Amino acid sequence: MRRTVSMFTLRIVENVSPVGDPTSGRVGRRVQVWRDLADSDCAYGYAGSGWWAVDWLRIGTFLFGPAFGETVEVVPRRGVSEARIEDVYRRSVLPLVWQARGKETLHASAVTGARGVLAFCGERGAGKSTVAYGFSRRGFEQHADDTLVLTVGTDGVTTLPLPFAPRLRPASAQFFERAPRRGSLSALETTAPETLAALFILRPSDPPRPSAISVLAPAEAFRAVLAHAHCFDPSNPVNQRRLLQQYLEIAAHVPIFQVIYRPGLERLDALLDALLAAADESTPMSVAR
Repeated sequence: MRRTVSMFTLRIVENVSPVGDPTSGRVGRRVQVWRDLADSDCAYGYAGSGWWAVDWLRIGTFLFGPAFGETVEVVPRRGVSEARIEDVYRRSVLPLVWQARGKETLHASAVTGARGVLAFCGERGAGKSTVAYGFSRRGFEQHADDTLVLTVGTDGVTTLPLPFAPRLRPASAQFFERAPRRGSLSALETTAPETLAALFILRPSDPPRPSAISVLAPAEAFRAVLAHAHCFDPSNPVNQRRLLQQYLEIAAHVPIFQVIYRPGLERLDALLDALLAAADESTPMSVAR
């Protein structure tokens, strides 16, 4: 069975030995380990000759790379539903596929504004999805939830829209009185690349302190945004060189802001107002306390 997400097609294959099994014919070197919130291994990355793989524990092994063209094959674990496979693929594997194939991908949510895409990065629970969904309630088109694919070119930095299913934490869903239906993919108004107009690093203050938005100098912006980048193979010097060079370009050409704010959904409207103002003028400003 096939599923299409942007230019890649997900193909579910059965009765094939997973990567790492000597009978599979693909015993690559392990290049990455990903951990879950409990700090336990949840996935492993492998690299071989013309192919890469992400072995997601309890889900399946995803294979991709030049040997597979524009197809991503997945060998599922027994008893895993197609819906679960597709959710893990879309949210966790596809960003790594894009990064390995030459794009850069950020752990970020985003909306489309008058001047281009406004992106929001941050640690888990920083409010990325809540901010993006809050803007969608104001009439902005939500452009991404959790993953943003970037292209760095001679004409600047652009984003590649991907289908996504917005997800809110319970407190945010209750605040908005309804949550987007889980598993329902967005219908984007455009699939054309759009300019990345600004990027905000969300940092809830704990303990509470005065809130502010400030534009970061390129060197500081580079370090801040790199912390939220996806990377499939950090051991590959060519891949690492490309990643670092492209994020240097992003930091040099896109306004990147640090957003220190007091958490609290009752302050969300003031935060959204301040983010919009910052996107229009790159000067420090206070957020309503």
